[in-house]
Amino acid sequence: MAPEAQVAIENLEAMETADIIRALEATNPVELRCPASTKTDCYSLGLTLKEIVSSKSRLHHTLDLMCAQKPEIRPDLDVVKIDFLSELHKNADKNLRQALVEHQCITLDPRTAKAICALLAGSTTTINLATELNIALVKEYAELARYLSIFYRILSVEHIDQGLTHGDYKSQVREAIRDLMVCEDKSPNSIKSIMQESMKKLGLAESLLDPYRLSDLNVTPFFSRSQEGQHASLHQVQAAKF
Repeated sequence: MAPEAQVAIENLEAMETADIIRALEATNPVELRCPASTKTDCYSLGLTLKEIVSSKSRLHHTLDLMCAQKPEIRPDLDVVKIDFLSELHKNADKNLRQALVEHQCITLDPRTAKAICALLAGSTTTINLATELNIALVKEYAELARYLSIFYRILSVEHIDQGLTHGDYKSQVREAIRDLMVCEDKSPNSIKSIMQESMKKLGLAESLLDPYRLSDLNVTPFFSRSQEGQHASLHQVQAAKF
């Protein structure tokens, strides 16, 4: 097994599930016509985890990418590691930061980590957004990282599709992530303009673009409310901070 895969396996022990750890330790690269590599390790890990991780978990989208037929679509194991750690500590940035440091991740900033997770969420089995170039852009442009982290938070809400009438909501959010990444102008004003348009299409209050922590909200029903209801909740959060 490639060294990078072994590191990923060791660092996924934070899942605190003995069965998962034993399965990961027993994982071997799949036998393909090409030599073993991090991409074959990624494929093998994805197949193993699909048998263990709940089908309702947000991580199943990442597992599908790990098992993509085209190797170039499969995410780097360093990115997968961030995705799992972000899911484990999605409601505690302090714990996530500590985990990123302990596991020597490619970013030590929780917001950037969640933005990278959003790149994975916006990827498909034919389009890989979690590339070195896009990750570098996320690290360089703070506004881009902030808005992508908002999308990540929205996708992390369980049962977000319930009570919503405009189709597969999560698919629309993933499409919005792709729209944001394909824009050539990454200036703050351009990014904010694209986000405002995306929020309008998704039926979300533009107040969400202000630097509030969505974790301060009762998020499960939040996105099913009208824009007026979302604004009211955001004002309550703001009032509670002063």
